[in-house]
Amino acid sequence: EAVLASARAVPGVTAAARVFLEMGQSVAAPISSVVVKRCSGVAFCAGLAEMNGWRPSMEDAHIAHIQDNWGFFGIFDGHGGDECSSFVARRLSEELGSCGAPKDDAALRALMLRLDMEFLQTKQCSGSTGTFVLVEAC
Repeated sequence: EAVLASARAVPGVTAAARVFLEMGQSVAAPISSVVVKRCSGVAFCAGLAEMNGWRPSMEDAHIAHIQDNWGFFGIFDGHGGDECSSFVARRLSEELGSCGAPKDDAALRALMLRLDMEFLQTKQCSGSTGTFVLVEAC
């Protein structure tokens, strides 16, 4: 409550910062250090950068699973903690490593629904949204 009250009084605190403060999962000032990662393979070079911002810890996760002729890239936005986003990224990496690329959209959908069910069975209280792509090299 004190942090929220002080944020309202400080000039320059943006509306977005106030939203995070009001949600109760924030720090007094944004954590602006950036983690940069790079990965590459025969057909792909990829990089990413992540920053906590107003969150006390990183809740998001990513995957860059690169093979010789295909790559799977995804970002998972954690909600209420990092448990779900980390779980999905880890399990996707395991599945892609052992089973290869899903054969079509239906197989990818089935994989994601199965991982969703696996996470729900853990009864952890976080969630995630995800954006991902499977790219085949020419």
